[in-house]
Amino acid sequence: MFTAHVEETVEAAHSNGPPLHKCHNMHGHSWRIEATWKYTETDLDDYGWGPDFGAVKSIIRRLDHSGGDRGLNALFSFAPSAENIARWLFDEIRAGWHMHHLIVIVHEGKGNSVQYDQEES
Repeated sequence: MFTAHVEETVEAAHSNGPPLHKCHNMHGHSWRIEATWKYTETDLDDYGWGPDFGAVKSIIRRLDHSGGDRGLNALFSFAPSAENIARWLFDEIRAGWHMHHLIVIVHEGKGNSVQYDQEES
């Protein structure tokens, strides 16, 4: 079993949370995103590659400086919480390749993170 890992930092703004909460106002973060996945020998392509690091990073980079004045709120049809972004990234990454286990960690600013993963059944 192989384990691969990528990290990418993106800059993006969002508005999220109850009306009287400080997070309800538009604000930005440096988001550090990590993705770790497992795959087997049979998942390798003709070049001996598993899921391509650069291709996975390009999915993450879709978030960088996105959405104009509305930030991530313009990009998604759901509330752009760290939890929802982690699940969205998981689904987008997983759709492209066969992975036996994928973990996505979204760091929202310094010291705050959410992890989303799901075992293959």
